[in-house]
Amino acid sequence: MNAVILALSAALSAAAAEETWMGVAVVDSLCYEDVKDAPDEHTTSCALQCVKGGYGLITPEGEFLRFDAAGNEQTQAVLEATEKEKRLRATVVGTRAGETVTVRSIRLE
Repeated sequence: MNAVILALSAALSAAAAEETWMGVAVVDSLCYEDVKDAPDEHTTSCALQCVKGGYGLITPEGEFLRFDAAGNEQTQAVLEATEKEKRLRATVVGTRAGETVTVRSIRLE
């Protein structure tokens, strides 16, 4: 019984571990389907226009992970401050739960 509890505890801890995604494309959820094959062509102005859909990242495997509400706010602020017009690549630090990332920090590259 104790072994089962320890195994479950270890699995839960591993699932909640903070991760870092480096060089990933950041896109809004409304445009993901349209830009998933060429995310570097997605523009900052489009991403800012589609803010209500929320943001996320495209993993190297092509999976879209949505940001939590605080991550959306951070991403919007980063996009508003950048002079980049395209190629919205970032380093994102956060905790993944399913298809959602609780973002601790995001920095455009």
